[in-house]
Amino acid sequence: MSHLGVMPTEVLLTLNGQNETVYSGYFESGDQRLRVNIGGRYKTIDDIRNLLIQGHENDQIRLRDIASIENGYESPVRNAMNYDGQEAVGLSIAAQSGTDITKIGKMVEKKLGELQNNRIPEGIKFNKVFFQSDRVSDALSTFGRNLVESIIIVVVVLMLTMGLRSGYIMGICLLITVLGSILILSLMNGTMQRVSIGTFIVAMGMLVDNAIVIIDGILVDLRRGVPREKALTGIGQKTAMPLLGATIIAILAFFPIFLSPDTAGVYIRDLFIVLAISLLISWVLALTLVPILADNLLKVTPATAEEGDVYDSKWYKRHRRIMTWMLSHRWLTVGLAVLLMVLSGFFYKFLPQGFFPDMSYNQLYIEYRLPEGTSSTKTAADLEEIQKYLLAQDNIEHVTTSLGGTPSRYNLVRSIAEPSLAYGEL
Repeated sequence: MSHLGVMPTEVLLTLNGQNETVYSGYFESGDQRLRVNIGGRYKTIDDIRNLLIQGHENDQIRLRDIASIENGYESPVRNAMNYDGQEAVGLSIAAQSGTDITKIGKMVEKKLGELQNNRIPEGIKFNKVFFQSDRVSDALSTFGRNLVESIIIVVVVLMLTMGLRSGYIMGICLLITVLGSILILSLMNGTMQRVSIGTFIVAMGMLVDNAIVIIDGILVDLRRGVPREKALTGIGQKTAMPLLGATIIAILAFFPIFLSPDTAGVYIRDLFIVLAISLLISWVLALTLVPILADNLLKVTPATAEEGDVYDSKWYKRHRRIMTWMLSHRWLTVGLAVLLMVLSGFFYKFLPQGFFPDMSYNQLYIEYRLPEGTSSTKTAADLEEIQKYLLAQDNIEHVTTSLGGTPSRYNLVRSIAEPSLAYGEL
């Protein structure tokens, strides 16, 4: 540079001047005003390499003749990412609302595989930091197994308490209720996720209540010798509206969740929707499908005069004595009920408070903060030391480190830290 008569200060001035945004003004053409743009700013690395510098000997040289110009990371870095000790760049891919995240995940994996084989330079590879598709698939399969298990448990308990054929009828109605609810959710553009599948598990006991009332009434009437057609339809005529009222009350108990304007309401609003649909379907099936199945499956012999009425058994007699005593001492009964309610309210405060129970999760993050103004070099060195320690642990597979701020938002409830060179996250 000294031999060519070029001073470093002049090079810097030339670079800054060339890349400076200059007001270029407007050109008036009749009633129209047109803005004039100057396209002299750098667009590529070659633009900088070919920048002309005027020498002191009336000669012109290019910047590439006196300097090496290459593309790299700024130093000191404003944001940096590290994966298992290797320099990394974060790539965020977000699904549009209303799409199936599991299908999107397969499409993304296929596309990344194509890029890895055809476009990505050797030595660069893709690693998953947070892949929602896998997590949703695992969660849905787990909840699906739990749903099947809950259906089996309910059906088995009903078979043991009400008889094999009655439990079989209830199991068919329960299965149709779940499948019918999923069909209606699909027609209403609903989604299958943890909350909607979990709702079926929560409501499993309520979904058989209407069917239990109807089938128990049919069994009692058949046992008493009531004509078969009347026994199959009479209990529905008597209890249809009371059962509907009870069903609506159960639905309205969850209505405040649907109306909640906060994050919790948005997150679990499907709880009310799924519950309302499934309970109404169970009411309809109890009045229509249960009598049809009972007519084909139930074989009940009317009780003889020696056997007496179905409610004359020892258990029912004991239950009748207890109810008679409670009705005769109504003030004592009401007082005990009030006392139990007060005690329940008192002990409620000892229950752990939480919106949802803790989920088993195989990821955790650590926030690392130093006093504001700390050098990014110091922060990076500390993060590297912590990362090495974590990777040395047997139960840790991968560590992703971020310097200068929180990585891209990957979870709705994940808070975002203020950007700072004194901040890091692992």
